[in-house]
Amino acid sequence: VIAGQAWARGRGADPIKALLGATAVTGRTDAEAQEKFEDYQRYVSSEAALVHAAASMGIDLASFDMDEPVETQKSQAIVSNIEAMTRSAGPQWTKGQLLAQMVLGSRHPPWVGSAERIADTLMDWSQAADVDGFNLSRTVVPECFDDFIALVVPILQERGAYKTAYPSGTLRSKLFGHARLPASHAADGHRRLAV
Repeated sequence: VIAGQAWARGRGADPIKALLGATAVTGRTDAEAQEKFEDYQRYVSSEAALVHAAASMGIDLASFDMDEPVETQKSQAIVSNIEAMTRSAGPQWTKGQLLAQMVLGSRHPPWVGSAERIADTLMDWSQAADVDGFNLSRTVVPECFDDFIALVVPILQERGAYKTAYPSGTLRSKLFGHARLPASHAADGHRRLAV
């Protein structure tokens, strides 16, 4: 869909990168990962999850009961969060439905499993959804990232799905291969020139 819209606007799809949000709880075995997941769930704060969601959605969730439909008036918040809830729970979604989806404080359903299973899941999603990468949500910091780096990244590297060296350059040049926006990009004409 996005690539088609880019082509329709004369941009082409190559410069577009799609990242999928993901929450991963991993361990050396499925059982170890499941044990971590269950431990993490003991510390989940429903109130904190709702405050976090309210901030990103721009909605005062405290003014709604758990089973009362949430009014999703226009706001300057992260509109995709509201749209995602509406897609998954319907236009009359409730605070309770939102909370049920925020298993570990994130709206991404957690993938729980061994490093091999998580690597398989990432690669399956990457191929099925044609995404260019993943934006990992935190669960317990820094443990969740330490586990992912120590356990999952080496498997992805062995499979050729994750880099083994880090070239120098800007983030833009690493993602898109260019240090500057291409001339075909709408923002190219707004570049400030050094004086």
